[in-house]
Amino acid sequence: MRVVRLAAVAALAGGLLGFGLLGGVAEAALIEIGTFPGNECNGQGGFSNCFATQQGTQQGAPTDPALLASRSVYKRDASNDQPTGPQEFSTFYPSIDGSEFSITYTGGVTNSLQFTYTPGVGDPELHYFSVKQAQDFALFYDASPITGGTISLSTYFAQPGWSHIVFFNTNGRVPEPATLALLGIALFGLGFARRLRSTR
Repeated sequence: MRVVRLAAVAALAGGLLGFGLLGGVAEAALIEIGTFPGNECNGQGGFSNCFATQQGTQQGAPTDPALLASRSVYKRDASNDQPTGPQEFSTFYPSIDGSEFSITYTGGVTNSLQFTYTPGVGDPELHYFSVKQAQDFALFYDASPITGGTISLSTYFAQPGWSHIVFFNTNGRVPEPATLALLGIALFGLGFARRLRSTR
């Protein structure tokens, strides 16, 4: 009976952590992975073979299984700094036709890029996106599905404007802190219950 009660308490605590009632668990938020030189990806396999990870982007899937990778989904170029430029589509997401994305650039002092993503049936979640400007690109990540954002380009780049924006899917999703907390508490509860049982 004692073992069952302890497991129930652990499960309850895990549930409270998951709902943020006990505090100490940060909610997921957009973070900048970093600003990198060059293009996100180019080379064998083309756009469909471009991947984002917590360490940056690369052409082709990482061979290290610890580096869960998110495949490119959609790319929108800015022709003359207008969000009506050419588009690229990954062959792995045939449901994406570009209408899911609304992208607006505001120049001048504002120098910001705003986007929304409204996925349709069969469309992937997005967890990474990159913005290219001149010789560099900035890569961003959110553990929660990305459905929109506003990027102040002057924060990341020395020159105004933008070249293109690329969105990446959900394969490389990193567990949210609440999920990790629940897993840790569940494992602790199981281990503690097993220890109590073995001492009887």
